[in-house]
Amino acid sequence: MARVVVAVAGRMSDLTPDASPAHRFGAALRSWRIRRGLSQQGLADLVFQSAQTVAKTERAERWPSRELAASCDKVLVAGGELEALWPPVRAQQLAADRRRRAAGSGASHDGPGGAGR
Repeated sequence: MARVVVAVAGRMSDLTPDASPAHRFGAALRSWRIRRGLSQQGLADLVFQSAQTVAKTERAERWPSRELAASCDKVLVAGGELEALWPPVRAQQLAADRRRRAAGSGASHDGPGGAGR
């Protein structure tokens, strides 16, 4: 599994883009954000989201919406890359929802990493 280490605001943060579609999306989002010289707050302001949403999406702790993928793609001038990465993330989310229902769990969770991560 590939591991990408990115310096963010003076600390190192590991990303594992090969772990899942959500991780791949998060790594691509962070890569494009950094290439454009934006902080998480800066990107959040441009796409009308919170910095926490951007941060959790980058770390694959929150499912990105189709609207977030499209907005980020446009603002970051990513050439359709982020929008193209969204359908596999949605498929991953639906599969996770089916597994939870099959297991009888009524618990909700924010993202691919589970609540409280």
